[in-house]
This record gives sequence, structure tokens and C-alpha cells, in this order.
Amino acid sequence: MNNCPICNFKGTFKNYRGRRAAYCPKCGALERHRLMWLFFHERTNLFDGQPKRLLHMAPEPCFRHRIPHFPYIDYLTGDLNPKAAKAKEKINLCAIHKPSEHFDVMYCSHILEHIHDDGKAVSEIYRVLRPGGWAVLQVPLAMGVHTRYNPKIRTPQARKREYGQHNHVRQYGSLDYANVLAKPGFQVEQVSFAAEWDQEKVSKFGVSRHEVVHLCTKPLLLPQGSL
Repeated sequence: MNNCPICNFKGTFKNYRGRRAAYCPKCGALERHRLMWLFFHERTNLFDGQPKRLLHMAPEPCFRHRIPHFPYIDYLTGDLNPKAAKAKEKINLCAIHKPSEHFDVMYCSHILEHIHDDGKAVSEIYRVLRPGGWAVLQVPLAMGVHTRYNPKIRTPQARKREYGQHNHVRQYGSLDYANVLAKPGFQVEQVSFAAEWDQEKVSKFGVSRHEVVHLCTKPLLLPQGSL
């Protein structure tokens, strides 16, 4: 029997795009969503009961419906097309219209691979996080290779052929993706969260052992004169 940790569905997940038991029929969560929910609970302070501001870009329905039940989280959803994404505000990740050090947490999943200037987007995420705040920035990741990016590849057909999807502008590789995230100053932890789980637990929650979580923390400011 499967168990969705987001909506507490108990039963059998549905097959999805050739993947067996991937889709929760109650909340629509997929493997990566369930993994992230468990990660947030077990490895972060998101659900510790303390007030915090969270910006969630391109909000997945399974999270968008669940997180507002936690009253201590000031939850803002954003997207370039907020009507289509059912997000609260129109937000351009390369020009976030919020003050510096405004958020405690940011979550962006499968967004950066759509953005040409990903360095600008990561810098903006860094800017709007308070010192000590953190972001989880997930992308489709090719293991054991470097990132592939060619600005001359512009057509949907060419992008699908080169990057696997018509609206992706690059294919991130595991050998250098963390460097992209670290450039503005993030401390990046690459967490193979489910790698050591036994098969019973993997099957129960319907997750992938191979998903690597990229946890990016903005360093605390050092007191003046501490150096």
C-alpha cells in the first residue's frame, strides 16, 4: 500500500507517463513532491511552528493546497503567468519585486532550466533571502555530466532534441549545477535524501532514491569586528 505524506492518502498510486505508481490520485503529487515534503519535515525548519515567510515559485497544486493550513507560514506563491499557475502574484525570478532579505525560505522546482539568465535568477533569490534563510532549488539533473547550454538552440524541436523538453533552454549536469547555485554566495548542500532508504520505505511513499536535493543557505552576517 502507498502512502502520500502530503495529503495522507492510503491506497495505490497511479501510473504516470510510464512510471509505475507515481501519481497520487487525491492531491496529484508525484515522486519528487512527496520526497520534498518529507525532506522539509525531516531536514529543515519549515514546519517547526516559528513564523516565517515562504516564497514558492510555480506552485504545485499539492503544496499550494496544503501549506496554507500551517498558520505560522506567510505563504506567497508566484509565477510569470499567475493566472495559469494559480499563483497569488506575478513574479519574474530575474527581477523579484520584493525588498532584500524579505523571505526566510524559497522553493523553486523545475524552473531554472527554463531561464536563459539563470545566474541572475539565483542572484535574485539570494538577495531576497534573509541571512540564515534557505532555498531549495531543484532542476532535472543529468548525472555524471556537465551542464549543456547553447544559446543558438532556439526552436522547440531543437530544444526537445538537445534538452529533453521543448521549453528547456539547458540541461543541467550534476558535475557543475552546485557551482551555479554557489556563485552569489550560497552554501550549497547536495543531499541524497532517500539514497539509504530500504525498498519498503521507498515503495510506501513512492519516491526515487536518485533525487538529489539542493539545499542553499544564505550565510549569517558576521558581527562587525569579528574578523
